[in-house]
Amino acid sequence: MGSEVALDHPLVSVVVPVHGRADYLETTLGAIRDQTYQPIEVVIVNERAVGDLASRVNRILPGAVILDSTGPGPGTARNSGLARATGQFVAFLDCDDVWLPEFVSALVQALTASPSAGFAGCTFVQFDKRGPRAVRPVRRTKPGQDAVRSILIEYMFPPSVVLSRRDVVDRIGGWGDYDANEDRVFFGRMAVAAPFVHVDRSLALYRLHQDSRSQHGPAVDPYSWYRAWRRANATVLSEIESSPRKTRLERDLDAIAPRVTAQFHLIAGNRRSAIRAGLKAVRLAPTAREPYFVMVRAILGDRVARVVRRAFASPFPDDTEERVRRANQPMGSRS
Repeated sequence: MGSEVALDHPLVSVVVPVHGRADYLETTLGAIRDQTYQPIEVVIVNERAVGDLASRVNRILPGAVILDSTGPGPGTARNSGLARATGQFVAFLDCDDVWLPEFVSALVQALTASPSAGFAGCTFVQFDKRGPRAVRPVRRTKPGQDAVRSILIEYMFPPSVVLSRRDVVDRIGGWGDYDANEDRVFFGRMAVAAPFVHVDRSLALYRLHQDSRSQHGPAVDPYSWYRAWRRANATVLSEIESSPRKTRLERDLDAIAPRVTAQFHLIAGNRRSAIRAGLKAVRLAPTAREPYFVMVRAILGDRVARVVRRAFASPFPDDTEERVRRANQPMGSRS
């Protein structure tokens, strides 16, 4: 899969659950194949995928293991792959996201340099068919800092941008069986169990599209998605001992709850409800930027909100536009 091979490199397992049509699967698998790091084992989990999954996988990664999920839901699918994985490190890559070639190498190096860290993540670029989108990634979170807070409060932390130590994943019992926000619970519990290290390089592309779970769920039922968000927070908080830190975290989660509600209403297309929740969010956190971005999006629309957010964001790396363009092309049409 890559050109940098060393016998002393620990094995990295990549678990890829595949569900539905998985329109971008070939791009995702090609990004694994093109990693500069070896050895990598790939475990593809068939989570009710449509069509001939084996032929699609074998065209790009003929050595990948393909198995069926033991039950419905992304957490169960990831646990099914985890049970088959044998690597010292494990990554959970969604079937529509993309790694840059140095992703695995950089995160293995970060974990090797920080033996106490249980997992490492990177800065990433959020994108859709229109191109890259400015985001607020988890930045400069190093071992010893409050990763639980970063995950629960900021939470720019999708599964595809993280590499974990297998022994820490086993210690927390893997992924829970939740209808939604299972990744929030998983990484929150990981942060309670062990420190987190951040690689401040854009090494992954996180795709947003209508069929993705993060968009489809809130669009169908924003209230259920919000309740799942609250349950996920409560699950993580239950593992933190009582302290002023926990009290502050609970208070701050209550303060951002209206903003989260507004975001879910926006995904569902209910701008009036989003404005009401956004106004409450601004009152509770008048010095924070995020509630204002939500209000701009609710009142003026996505186009204006994208321009405003991009004006406040750090500039993208020089090759981001081209990488996103290629990620949005069918593999057979690339030039």
